[in-house]
Amino acid sequence: MLQLLIVGHTERAEASPLADWMTQHLRPAETKAFASLAQALLQLRSKAWNPDLVVIVQNWSDEHSRDEIDQLSRLAPLARWVVCYGSWCESDGRTRDLWPLAVRVPLRSAESRLAHEWRLLHGDAVVPLPMSASREE
Repeated sequence: MLQLLIVGHTERAEASPLADWMTQHLRPAETKAFASLAQALLQLRSKAWNPDLVVIVQNWSDEHSRDEIDQLSRLAPLARWVVCYGSWCESDGRTRDLWPLAVRVPLRSAESRLAHEWRLLHGDAVVPLPMSASREE
């Protein structure tokens, strides 16, 4: 069974449709959800639990620190990441470099990206997007 880590305030109006979609479509999965990346990091440090897919729901710019992101990459080195950002974060790809461009996707487009990643993790013949991909890819 795949392990899914969801981080963010998914109860907010902008993110709740995506949270509902993930509950219905990203199954079967052992899912752990946390409101903050700091809480998720505590879980990853304390348990022998390695997520296959990490979904970050980012509601505002600089919601997560570079240190937290670096820790996540060390604690879940083999996980696929998708950072689903809300409307307050639209310019982050141009003005900030905390997350690789290849893992960022607007909330309004996140369902198709997550479905693609889920198929990839299930062994379907889909092409993975490399972490080094640019915005155009």
